Amino acid sequence: MAMWDDLGFEGNLYDTAPIPPTPEGANLLVGRKKELRKVENRLTSSNQHLLIEGDSGVGKTSLISIAAFRLAQKFYENSSDQAIIPVKSTFQLSPNLDVREFKRNVLYEVVRAFEENFDVLKRRGFSVPEDVKRVSSWLSDPVFKGPEFGFQLAGFGGNYGNSSEPNTSSGFSDSGFENVVERWLENCFPNVENGGFVCVIDNMELLETSKKVRDLLESMRDTCLNIKGIRWVLCGARGIIGSVTASPRLEGRLHDLLKVEPIADEAVPLLIDKRILSYRKNETAVAPVGAKGFGYLYDLFGNNLRSALSYSTKFSTYCYEEEVVLTDDNRDEILRNWVESTAKEIYSNISLTPKTWEVFDGIAVRGGKCSPNDYESFNFSSTQAMRPKVRDLEEINLTVSSVDESDRRRKTISLTSNGWLVSHYRSTLGD
Repeated sequence: MAMWDDLGFEGNLYDTAPIPPTPEGANLLVGRKKELRKVENRLTSSNQHLLIEGDSGVGKTSLISIAAFRLAQKFYENSSDQAIIPVKSTFQLSPNLDVREFKRNVLYEVVRAFEENFDVLKRRGFSVPEDVKRVSSWLSDPVFKGPEFGFQLAGFGGNYGNSSEPNTSSGFSDSGFENVVERWLENCFPNVENGGFVCVIDNMELLETSKKVRDLLESMRDTCLNIKGIRWVLCGARGIIGSVTASPRLEGRLHDLLKVEPIADEAVPLLIDKRILSYRKNETAVAPVGAKGFGYLYDLFGNNLRSALSYSTKFSTYCYEEEVVLTDDNRDEILRNWVESTAKEIYSNISLTPKTWEVFDGIAVRGGKCSPNDYESFNFSSTQAMRPKVRDLEEINLTVSSVDESDRRRKTISLTSNGWLVSHYRSTLGD
């Protein structure tokens, strides 16, 4: 962190990591009042699980993190009797997911959440498992040995202290681990008003197609999505989870899709000003990218918050390593010159056919997104005829695509950050 220390900041004020679930993090979440209200309402009002969708980099994970944190704080501070408590880990799905193994991993995290919140739950009158600390200790040991670890759990039907039992074996779980933890959850959170643990499945767009998402969630319906005391938040981008709400097998298990749009332009200056104030060690420290410059980047990258933050870090690194002296008066001009130089360098290394450039420019004109079903507006006879041009753009990291078999009209082709820079060069800087 030497660079940021030298610049007069506690750390990277442009960090792209999700906002942490802390009071300081809650202060940094800007422009999300309406979305926070919706997420908090859905987490507290029913046992249905949340579906949240928005473009990559729009801030979905930060929104979820702060919403769950705020609800947990209300419980901890006795301003709410409903215990909505997030587990610390987030989860991801893969095409070859073993649903039973996934469920056990979730329940392991639930055990740890029970342990961490044991005292406050017990003090507030919740039915908490007295054996949770010993179960958590077992989960933390690669090998379970000796009488010092021996204990008997009702429902497990065995004493695990007389022999070595590897933590990776199925002995413990197959003897009733899942049933016992589910019973803990049901006893602690018997009704909606009691609350539950919040578990987040993030980055569902990595499954690439909505069919894979739907199939996986349907396979999880009776193993994971019906566990009393767990509130799931399912989070994805690029239209990947939109069709899940139409699944008959999942009807009644899920809230309507909550779409997270980019933060409004008018909220951007406050967002970056709060970060500067939060990280600045002294009043004389000059942030490499201020409110005006950050607004410029946010607009350039199609209102993608992650890209704007990432390039703010890159610009800061450039200025520090090149010993560029920044002031409040010159930093915006230096930033624009650096962006133009970066865009030109990327563009100069690209060689595409005129028709491929036509497709690229057409995507940019449409706001950085289109669908294969738009082929006619690109003067192609079919999606198959357009696909090679899109593939050429993907191979040089100008676009990224996802496929939705259930709705070919979805906008599944979008510009990357490199794509936005090249578009900027072609539209304003190119010869």
